[in-house]
Amino acid sequence: MEDKIKLGRREVELKFTYNSMLYLENFNFGDIDKIDEGYVFKMFSMTRELLFGAVNNNPRKKFTLDDVDKYLSKFEEDDGDIKELFELLFDKLESSNFFKKLQQEEA
Repeated sequence: MEDKIKLGRREVELKFTYNSMLYLENFNFGDIDKIDEGYVFKMFSMTRELLFGAVNNNPRKKFTLDDVDKYLSKFEEDDGDIKELFELLFDKLESSNFFKKLQQEEA
């Protein structure tokens, strides 16, 4: 899976910045355990939220949840692997500089 996606006519890099974090206020890391417990459909809402943050990494380029939903709908129609997308986004979140700094501050 690539590090860029196409939203509408614009190509967008998937990454997490300070601006991205503003879009993740409702993301709950505890829900990841629910996926492992059999709540597989939780992965869809979590992927949606992560994608919303990842595409909104630049404050001058804003995307809506509707943009994200359209992408995910097309992604599913094209037989995209939602688990693979979730893992890519979560790995990018964990490896982002801003997230690493937050983890250090908590320690």
